[in-house]
Amino acid sequence: MLAEVAEERQAGCLARLDRLAGVERPGTDDVLSSSWFLSCNRRMASSQGLEELLENIVEMALHITGAGRGFLVLLDGERVQAQVSLGEFDFELDPELSFSTTVVREAARLGRGLISTDAANDERFEEQRSVRELDLHAVLCVPFEWGESVHGALYVDHQDVGNTFDERDLEAVSALADQASIAIGTLRRREEIEALNGRLTDRVELQDLELRRTRAELRREGRTPPVGGLIGDSDAIRSVHATIQRLGPTDLPVLVTGPSGSGKDLIARALHAHSNRADGPFLVVNSAALPETLMESELFGHRRGAFTGATEDRDGLFLDATGGTFFLDEIGDLPLGLQAKLLRVLESGEVRAVGSSHARTTDVRVIAATHYSLPELVEQGKFRADLFYRLNATDVTAPSLTDRVEDIAILTAHFLEKLEAKRGQRVRFSSAVLAQLARRPWPGEVRELSNEIARLFFLSEGGEVTDPGLVREPSMVKGGDPMPASLSLIDVERAAVQRALRVAGGKRALAAKLLGISRAGLYTKLKRLGLESA
Repeated sequence: MLAEVAEERQAGCLARLDRLAGVERPGTDDVLSSSWFLSCNRRMASSQGLEELLENIVEMALHITGAGRGFLVLLDGERVQAQVSLGEFDFELDPELSFSTTVVREAARLGRGLISTDAANDERFEEQRSVRELDLHAVLCVPFEWGESVHGALYVDHQDVGNTFDERDLEAVSALADQASIAIGTLRRREEIEALNGRLTDRVELQDLELRRTRAELRREGRTPPVGGLIGDSDAIRSVHATIQRLGPTDLPVLVTGPSGSGKDLIARALHAHSNRADGPFLVVNSAALPETLMESELFGHRRGAFTGATEDRDGLFLDATGGTFFLDEIGDLPLGLQAKLLRVLESGEVRAVGSSHARTTDVRVIAATHYSLPELVEQGKFRADLFYRLNATDVTAPSLTDRVEDIAILTAHFLEKLEAKRGQRVRFSSAVLAQLARRPWPGEVRELSNEIARLFFLSEGGEVTDPGLVREPSMVKGGDPMPASLSLIDVERAAVQRALRVAGGKRALAAKLLGISRAGLYTKLKRLGLESA
């Protein structure tokens, strides 16, 4: 078996030498030219895998020096190992025993290339048995960086006494070694990225499989699987899940109601995801976010010249959402004038842009949401009754946390998991802390709970939160931190820093984290804002 391996290795080496024999050895000026570097880089870049790259490097070293044998050697601590051996060998011996580890170690120790024109009689190596026994003649060895703790070396030699190397050969091989170091590093990083991508793909596929299994198990147990990020297992949230699955495939307008922070936007997205329009756009506009003059253009579009600043035609969101879902958040804040135009779109399916006399057809499903009681707004004359009845073809109510207290532990685990994944830090809440979270009211609903979990996460010490006293009382949240009377940037910034320090209990490292800046950045702000004693 060893003889067969030796013959195969010999045949491969001789074949490579035959390829090199027909190529004229370049002169030193050619070797050190930019075109030669480009040629070497192209050959190394085209290598398919690390093994081929290393062989190409040794072949190029043989080519530019005319050496009879070449090695690419790894030095890992005290270990010296030939990764590639090319040339004319006596294959009854292991090629790794045909080079001097002493020469390699000496080049690595010096951190530069070395030449010996008669290594067997070189006083630098006269005490080394391996050099004498190998009867080495001309030797050239250049070290290079392979990794953080592993180094490599290019080693070539002549067996004939009449052949030797000079400083030009050393310069050329040193240049090649520099390029080889870069090429090896690039290839290894590429392979690491490909391996990481493979692991991530496997992980995503595994998670997808586990999700499908979980959903199937929930259905077998008669429970509704989570949809649209609506986390929980209470009767209230399971009822919402069931309603979404029933209404999702329809094109009926849906009115989503519930207190602020309860997840009305998640319900809207879940309705879209469960609809026949799931592959179409899902567009959102907050009715309270824009003034009436801009809102009309945003919804219905405008023609060029319709008003100052209208320099070109623009389709509105109703046309952009064609084939998908249009989510009107905080519909209770929509001005009365726009309510009439919205009603016309819902009844006719036609949109007329500002400044246009022509209507265009749109095919869009409308979902609206509000924290107001629209019937009360209708009674007060602040909302059109006909629009209310058009939007309220069917409705979904986002339950308050008061009606789903049993979900608080599940939501807490969910928010902690997201923080842990983002920060790379695991934090555990004690049972007393979880009990306090479930006991106190949440006027800000799920949004407030999420913010409080994040706050406690950053207050944790040693990866644990064990003191239930760290959970803030609702009164502290309701009152909030008032905005400064002045709205100048420096006053607002001072208020933000002071609030972060209060929330962090005076711990400046934590306050810096809450502000999203470095500790040094916080100290700079404290000095500039006159808060050094805070």
